[in-house]
Amino acid sequence: MTETPSTETDIGIVGRMIRVFYAPAETFEAVQRGHSRMDWFIPVLLAALVTVGSQYMTLPVAQKMQAKAVAAATAGQDLTPEQIAQQREMMAKMSGVTSIGTLVAAPVMILVMVFAFSGVLLLVGRYALGGDVTYGQMLAVEGYAMVISILQNVVLTPIRQARESLMVTLGPGLFLDKEMLATYVGRLINGIDIFVVWQIVVIGIGLSILARASLGKTLGILFAIWALFVAGGAALAGFAPGM
Repeated sequence: MTETPSTETDIGIVGRMIRVFYAPAETFEAVQRGHSRMDWFIPVLLAALVTVGSQYMTLPVAQKMQAKAVAAATAGQDLTPEQIAQQREMMAKMSGVTSIGTLVAAPVMILVMVFAFSGVLLLVGRYALGGDVTYGQMLAVEGYAMVISILQNVVLTPIRQARESLMVTLGPGLFLDKEMLATYVGRLINGIDIFVVWQIVVIGIGLSILARASLGKTLGILFAIWALFVAGGAALAGFAPGM
């Protein structure tokens, strides 16, 4: 990955992160002038820490959802009181292990997603938009977009605690009842999250600047990719009991 040193008069990492919220174009124009590994590492690290904190605070919600899923899976079984007691004991043990695993896996998954989606952005930037972009620049774009997820976790954590569901998003799905959310259309609607849309717009601004491409064309491609992910995710969620 080629790194370009920043000039002394350029915007620092903190300034670039803050500008993501109100002037993202300035952030990515600064990245275009110069970037380093810190441009993606610092925002991704902060996003990972906030995500772990959010997941820790919503562990009781996750445990309740897990218990409901197991209950739904065994609802048709004829179990003796002893078997039910054994099942509850096993669930209690698994709950602790699962909780620790979730907290450890969260930052790893974030890194994997950042690296993978940066690769997708590289392909879009080079082949769909015809830009001369680098993987390092795409990491910076994805890294700064992750700053939005920090605010997302801060806002959604108390809402998820209140509604006792990790599937809550800030969008039209917030107004759907549980029966509707259990359908494919409901899950599709629930996949529309204001924060995710915001992230896509920020990524689109960054990619269009670095690839020197039309913002409209860039956003069109990114939203098409996102729509495929939402549709696929809604379909896969239908196979998860208790969700």
